Amino acid sequence: MPVPVISPVRSLLYYAQWQTWARQPFATETPTSWAAASALPPGLSLNATTGLLSGAVTMPGVYEFALTATNASGTSAPGLFVAGITPTTWTAPVDALDVILDLSTGLVTVNDLTSTPGGTLDQQTVLAWLKSGDARLLHIRPVKNGAVCDIAFLTLKLAAKVFEPEASVIASTAFGRAATGPDTYYRMAVLLTDAQLDAELFNAENEAGTLLTALFEFEWTWTNTLTPDCGLTTVRGSSQNFALGVERQMIANA
Repeated sequence: MPVPVISPVRSLLYYAQWQTWARQPFATETPTSWAAASALPPGLSLNATTGLLSGAVTMPGVYEFALTATNASGTSAPGLFVAGITPTTWTAPVDALDVILDLSTGLVTVNDLTSTPGGTLDQQTVLAWLKSGDARLLHIRPVKNGAVCDIAFLTLKLAAKVFEPEASVIASTAFGRAATGPDTYYRMAVLLTDAQLDAELFNAENEAGTLLTALFEFEWTWTNTLTPDCGLTTVRGSSQNFALGVERQMIANA
């Protein structure tokens, strides 16, 4: 069996910054593994078994990178790929938390390369870390099928609870629509100043620090203008539960 040869159709163009997409490269001779021969664009990942490229590139630009395919006879010559990523106008303050809300799956992710996506309940895989006493802005972008969804929310709420006891510790309902069309996103202000949260942080304190993981959820409503409306004028949706870590603030608020 000859070594694989990667298909020469390799341009990946016109994807937008933060847009989730996937592309399957092809090679002859049934490769059993794939590898990146140079750095991938930030936010893009490669499935080493299937070769599937997927993710959301976090920075605009034109990227060139190479892949190789391997079978029992050896490894292919590197195949060059080109990805053109257009910028969005979605700009945020440095300390704003950029959130992607998938309306199809309810999955919540954070566009922050310093955090570990996944939303599991383990303190090492929370979406992001916050501190008590902070006043933070969330920039929330609704997407569907990998593209920005221009939807007008009537309400948008954020709630959280700690695990033991199962009590709500944070709730935010103040939000505003900051852009429309392909750049649609919402701003939400979150104040981490709840008495129940302070009590839980006190209980979680130890010499190594505070390791409190809280379970969060978004809820939203919108007006159903579809025809027929099937008797449903207001639609309610909820995200999957996702985990954020909350630490104790050591500097008292002025």
